[in-house]
Amino acid sequence: MNTSATTFFANEIIVIHTYDGHLLTIEQSKKILNDPTLTDEQVTEIRDGFRHLAEVIFDKWMEERKALNKKKLEERNELVVGGVPDTIKI
Repeated sequence: MNTSATTFFANEIIVIHTYDGHLLTIEQSKKILNDPTLTDEQVTEIRDGFRHLAEVIFDKWMEERKALNKKKLEERNELVVGGVPDTIKI
């Protein structure tokens, strides 16, 4: 069994996604689509299209999360660096 795991940070929570390489079966896909007129080839094409769409959406979400986390980190660094006065009066 081929498995792959992806670890990423989402709002400072570690998320581990494990994928075992199995897609929905044709039978499962047909049940979800609920259209008995579709051929196995059409069902496979629809299933694979949705899988690809999910990957694109997930990748875009990850890019946005990374950019947001980078921006937050930069803001924190600016607060620390910019918030310390040159001289401290005692």
